[in-house]
Amino acid sequence: MVTDRICKNAYALNAMSDAGDWKHERKLGWLRGLASLAIASAISLSAGVAIAQQPDTTASTQAYTNHLAIQITPEDADSYYNRGLARYQQGDWNGAIADFTEAIELNPQFVEAYNNRGVLRRNQGDIEGAIADFTEAIELNPQFADAYVNRGNARGAQEDFVGAIADYDQAIQLDPTSLGAYYNRGNARASRGDLEGAIADYGQALELNPELTLAYRNRGLVHEALERYEEALDDLEQAIELGAQEMIPIRDEILEVLEQQ
Repeated sequence: MVTDRICKNAYALNAMSDAGDWKHERKLGWLRGLASLAIASAISLSAGVAIAQQPDTTASTQAYTNHLAIQITPEDADSYYNRGLARYQQGDWNGAIADFTEAIELNPQFVEAYNNRGVLRRNQGDIEGAIADFTEAIELNPQFADAYVNRGNARGAQEDFVGAIADYDQAIQLDPTSLGAYYNRGNARASRGDLEGAIADYGQALELNPELTLAYRNRGLVHEALERYEEALDDLEQAIELGAQEMIPIRDEILEVLEQQ
């Protein structure tokens, strides 16, 4: 799973506009970070059978094997695609992008190559290039739910939350089990001030993956923003148990509030 940490956010939370209240400012600070923890769809393996069928082979061996394949059949788009996957697994994103680009030049209908190049372009900060790749993938295959999720994440990086939500809606229509679509739509909804909608989406994401730490964390922060302290405490306790230790000070403050009630 590739995690996108490029997205930037601006929240319209009118209920917390009191700049003189440091706790409200703290809440705003945490909430502004929600969409920076977007989940991107995984790099696609469907078209590249070499890696998918050789799980015990190291990435370096895969890259070398695919390099030999390219020498033998230099016009084979799959060989470049597979080497791109291996380079991605090695952390060589520039090399992976170059191979996905070559695969596309050899096969302009290579949907997964567009999607994967878009993921890496987005992670490198080339948001416009990423959106162009995801859009091309969608035009080639309008049923490709992952491409909608990824384009939604890229649009979120541009603070186009309306466009992002539209993409997540389409992804969910195509794939009702799309964890990334629900979770990321929750972030986008929070970004627009639709906190109830965000809570609902985080809940759907948690039904799909009950151990999704970020969903507990974000839903807890939204509950706290709405001053639903019992619900916030439950979610943050779960997030902390799953490893979100940075939530301990927030959890402790909520406990203090509850003790005073």
